[in-house]
Amino acid sequence: MVVFDEARGELLVHGGVPVGMTSAVGETYAFDGAAWHLRTATGPALQNAALGYSVIDNLTVLAGGFVFDEQIRSNETWHWNGTNWSAGVARDRLHRGSSFGYDRDANVLLYIQGADSAAAGTTTLWAGGTWGNDATMSKNFESIQAWDPNLRRMISFSGLGALPLDRMESRIAAELTWTQMLPPSKPPGRRAPGMATDFARNEIIVFGGQTNEATRLADTWIWNGANWRQVFPLQLPDSYGKLVWDSTKQRVLMFVETSADDSHSELWTWTGTNWQQLPRC
Repeated sequence: MVVFDEARGELLVHGGVPVGMTSAVGETYAFDGAAWHLRTATGPALQNAALGYSVIDNLTVLAGGFVFDEQIRSNETWHWNGTNWSAGVARDRLHRGSSFGYDRDANVLLYIQGADSAAAGTTTLWAGGTWGNDATMSKNFESIQAWDPNLRRMISFSGLGALPLDRMESRIAAELTWTQMLPPSKPPGRRAPGMATDFARNEIIVFGGQTNEATRLADTWIWNGANWRQVFPLQLPDSYGKLVWDSTKQRVLMFVETSADDSHSELWTWTGTNWQQLPRC
């Protein structure tokens, strides 16, 4: 689980199940632009939770996920203030495979329910430490989200299940519904790609992921507010990269688990034309 803490200028990586272990861990690591630091080892021990950042609240929010060793879904909400995790308001129907996206006009986090629930696709608002009412329904289960600075709306892409994996939707703050988008071209459908807004170029980047048959993808696509285009960088990370916007250094970062057993990781940045690996530290 990866997010960028804008108030403290750090890339956060939290939780999951390390190789060789049978339980999730509660460790939170931070990359400050120069080195990795263990911020705490006693955070919420969850796998596959949603992790988002609320700009107006200066808080990282973790919701849902999977209690790995108990084989149950979590309905917990947690807040990270840069030093400690604190429990927030629990909510029914928080699940694994969900995603957060930050609406920069409405100043709210949008939480799209994952695919393993009866409420899959339900979008719930989080703001000021509390959950709002279930507001909208997306058809994109286990989808990803990013803010479109050109259209001034949230963009949801791809997902999991019987529906087409290349479905694209948008939502503006004044509306309570998602609207399907039909651009002239778009990336092939996929699960779990990386997606982030490149505010330096006013574009959204999608990278990698996997097909329903678990085939790894390593392609790069750019959304400019009107259409998608595929780009062909000279260097490519492995798939399963998680993308975030680094507001401190004004760049898109990708956290990539590189080995077959996901025991090693790399950091990459997007230059506008190419992926560039950062030195290991």
